[in-house]
Amino acid sequence: GNALSQRISEATFLADQKIEELRAADFNSLTNGQDTLQSLYRREWVVIDAAAPNTKQVTVTVGWGGSGCLENVDNCDHKVEVVTFITQRN
Repeated sequence: GNALSQRISEATFLADQKIEELRAADFNSLTNGQDTLQSLYRREWVVIDAAAPNTKQVTVTVGWGGSGCLENVDNCDHKVEVVTFITQRN
């Protein structure tokens, strides 16, 4: 119940935080990556070219819980995924 909703809120915050970091980064240097936070959350982000010109689709997944979760988000029992688009500024 309450503990799970707290984790979901925290994971969503961590996903949004990474999206803001990527928005602030140089558009041409945006790449995939991953990190581990608080020895609890696995965060992975995938950057692909979007259909629209000068736009990249960014998917950030934050997972927690389960064996092997900190090595690969696919192993996590719980996941939050945030998808956004970043457009190159002129």
